[in-house]
Amino acid sequence: NSKVENSQLGFLVGIINGKVKNSLISRGVKIQDDALIEESLVFTNSEVKSGAQVKFAIIDKGVVVENNVKIIGSSEKPVVIPKGTVVTADIL
Repeated sequence: NSKVENSQLGFLVGIINGKVKNSLISRGVKIQDDALIEESLVFTNSEVKSGAQVKFAIIDKGVVVENNVKIIGSSEKPVVIPKGTVVTADIL
């Protein structure tokens, strides 16, 4: 059920089962069912789990965004998630 629109995917991207729009996805990234990535950068070996939403964010290496979590920034102020973070609550 993946849908990728106007985005760049790195060499050896992991698994994309969600929707990606206007974003850059690095190698080894996993995007689970019903996840949404828009206007964001997702770096190496990160995982966006089922139902999560990431908009206007920079997700550093090895980050895990747990099920149904929302990370929503703006074009003027994107949310930055540091390397290795496990995000378990919404960041709005």
